[in-house]
Amino acid sequence: MLRKWSMDNPFQYSGVVEDAAYLPRAEIEKQLLEYAKSRQNLLVQGPRRVGKTSVVTNTFETLQRKKKCYFLKADFFGVSSLKGVRDILARALEQLPLTAQLRRKLSAQVGKITGMSAFGFGVNWRGTQREQMVEDILAMFAEINQSRPLVVFFDEFQSLLDMPIADEVLGRLRSEIQRQPNVFYIFAGSDRLRLREIFFVENGPFLKSAALLEVGLIERETFIPWLEDRFAEGKRKVDTAVWAPLFDLANDVPGDVQQFCHALWVKSDRGGRIDARLAEDALNYLVNMQESAFLDFWNFLSENQRKLLRGVATMPEEGHTSKGFLERVQLSSSSASSKAMDAMLTRGALWKVGNRFAFSNPVMKLWILRREVF
Repeated sequence: MLRKWSMDNPFQYSGVVEDAAYLPRAEIEKQLLEYAKSRQNLLVQGPRRVGKTSVVTNTFETLQRKKKCYFLKADFFGVSSLKGVRDILARALEQLPLTAQLRRKLSAQVGKITGMSAFGFGVNWRGTQREQMVEDILAMFAEINQSRPLVVFFDEFQSLLDMPIADEVLGRLRSEIQRQPNVFYIFAGSDRLRLREIFFVENGPFLKSAALLEVGLIERETFIPWLEDRFAEGKRKVDTAVWAPLFDLANDVPGDVQQFCHALWVKSDRGGRIDARLAEDALNYLVNMQESAFLDFWNFLSENQRKLLRGVATMPEEGHTSKGFLERVQLSSSSASSKAMDAMLTRGALWKVGNRFAFSNPVMKLWILRREVF
């Protein structure tokens, strides 16, 4: 029987976390605003699912609602062509809540750009595409900034490296951005190593072009009381002993903690108490819900890759090339283990946490530990 919900589940773990599900991060928000004030372009980095996109989006959408700035967000995840870049920029431009006067002015300019519709900022490309079309769109950012300060947020920026002409596109973007010292650009992404190729290596296309802001994990002393307040609003009480195992399993990653809390909410009732037994039920619920996806992934792995994942699940503190690790999971050599590890990092199944490796999706770790799949 379906439960009757007295209020919506307050925990979000996919996409941008907003409204009541967003935990304000005062210090990071303050730094973002300081960089915005100085117009110092910024690279925002941090572990996966730590809330980089959420803190940037909430900070500047709040200001946009107060008409203190315009906030343009372009997500380049999955982009594969120059046309894709143009489409993403044009759609982001179209979403801005511009004044009617400014929109009419820019619409007239858009109509002069070959291939772009003159009836707004649509992406109906026609005829011969102008080489400078990306620059044409970026040039409008500078004009918008004259009306109201513009914050441009390029998320998943490392995805531009996947294009065959990545160097050319990145070079053209940097060239135009350098001409806009009064527009505040923020870059972010989920792959630190690839972002390093763009911003920190010699001859990198954006070398020395952005300051660095690290977004870290939320301290438990701050996060747990906030989570408890969300449960209390739904007349639910969480036993203190529940938190440490959940945070440990999530490696303190906010997005994963919120996923677990979402499941706790689903499996609990208004007026109820969430104890260790109910927490176990909630985790089993997550495992069962994702099992088919895990099986599909598992069936495509090599035997060595399966052994490696089993080892990381059962011996998280043990180095994957240590003698004990190799013997327990029956990998033939440290090179075989390293090869399997590289494959799992590339596919995103694992990520590095300090000096050890952890599952990108901690529910997969539970699935491996709880089922006889070897």
